[in-house]
Amino acid sequence: MDIFSRIKGSIRFKILRLFHGRRIQSSQQNYFSKGTLKLNNSSFILGSTNIFENNYDIEVKGQLLIGSRNYFNKNIKIVCFEKIEIGDDCLFADSVHIYDHDHQFNDLQKSIKEQEYVKSPIKIGNNVWIGAKATILKGVTIGDGAIVGANAVVTKAVPTNAIVAGNPARIIKMRDSIK
Repeated sequence: MDIFSRIKGSIRFKILRLFHGRRIQSSQQNYFSKGTLKLNNSSFILGSTNIFENNYDIEVKGQLLIGSRNYFNKNIKIVCFEKIEIGDDCLFADSVHIYDHDHQFNDLQKSIKEQEYVKSPIKIGNNVWIGAKATILKGVTIGDGAIVGANAVVTKAVPTNAIVAGNPARIIKMRDSIK
């Protein structure tokens, strides 16, 4: 991020804080390019020096906690109905999607859209790299140092230092065994 982009991103963050008031909490500077942020009776708590590139789409109806020094590439989508927690020093590639909910569908007498949501928190550890177009679904915990491959669909826990890929994502290697 060049100095001009950093200044614009810093100004956008200040405007977002003015517009959303106490729903965005951060004692430090963060950088937001152009995108959409919707906060509905929720809290968005940020550490410092997070960078959000163009076309981010963030909707928070629950609690979104983001640590420090994270980089969110273009077209990131985060929809938080309960709780999503992201650690420090993470990299999110282009078009990563994160959802802590999905639709209930058990009642055959009602349309799916009329049924409730099923919610379960997501926790992403520190120093995690999520590849392009990966999707993280409800109830997932991703351990520190893990890598999620491009286009992966993560439906269950990813251990610390694991490399996962596929749909559904499976462990393909552990980082400590890479030569």
